[in-house]
Amino acid sequence: MTKLMKIKSLKNYGIPSHIVNIWEKDYPPYLLPLQEDAVRNYGILNCGEGSNDRDKNLLVIAPTSSGKTFIGEMAAIAQAIHLQKTIYLVPLRALADEKYRHFKNLYSHCGIDMVISTRDRNEDDHNIISGDYDVAVMAYEKFNYFCLMCPRFLDIVSLVIIDEMQLINDSKWGPLLESMVNHIDRKNKNIKIIALSAFVEGQDALLKWFPGRTLISYQRPVELRKGMVRDGIFNYITSKKKKNYKKEVFFKPEAVVDNCFKDYLLETVRYLLKQGESTLIFFATCAETQKWAEWLASQLENPAATCALKELKEMEET
Repeated sequence: MTKLMKIKSLKNYGIPSHIVNIWEKDYPPYLLPLQEDAVRNYGILNCGEGSNDRDKNLLVIAPTSSGKTFIGEMAAIAQAIHLQKTIYLVPLRALADEKYRHFKNLYSHCGIDMVISTRDRNEDDHNIISGDYDVAVMAYEKFNYFCLMCPRFLDIVSLVIIDEMQLINDSKWGPLLESMVNHIDRKNKNIKIIALSAFVEGQDALLKWFPGRTLISYQRPVELRKGMVRDGIFNYITSKKKKNYKKEVFFKPEAVVDNCFKDYLLETVRYLLKQGESTLIFFATCAETQKWAEWLASQLENPAATCALKELKEMEET
């Protein structure tokens, strides 16, 4: 069995004890294989090395919840420790707010100066232009605006992290992402790019286009199950063993009357709740989603997700 790398081992890569202590408290004690690979073999914690080298850039492609985000976080904090500046890019204002709060809560007391810039948040724009920050969280569109209006702001930047790179295939975000990467790579050769992406269609084209190395992982920390519920039994395959069907009893067949969809939905959700599993339920339209969410809430005894509802009200519509 392969021995996993402990987070405290990051001290050997120049990460000071007080930062390692934060990571040990906020994350599991061991790095995931993808994260360890990024540290050991792709130099994400290296600073000021390999400038003007195409191999300095890195595209990380891996499934959701595989640890990509912490790769970006480790890289950003490593730069800050060495007094280098990082820009962390996300597509939406809500994601920028979330990332900024996360960084602020964990690292502000360590003397790492965090700033944010989105269409609605411009209080730190002057600091970004003047370089008075360590890590700047920016929305894609605001970063692109800065590139056009004051391109010299990148002259003192060491690392740009692009989160949600899979949006390169999106009709809205794709051209913007392509423009940003090309701008950085052509006009600011000393900047290192780390792009974080889920799997995308036409992946070969992305790999060929991206100006750097690629780290790809198919491993999922949480096993993905795919199947159907019939007569109370969930017949499924897993992401690791796609040829072997397994069975799991969700509920007794008599709990469903005449194959009623309502019964199937309610009993399935009720079972998953009892297992303590986080559950996402998708419907074809907004109207259906609202209808069934309200119905499930009326049938189940779970309390309202007050904090999540409050955050949703503050988010932009998607």
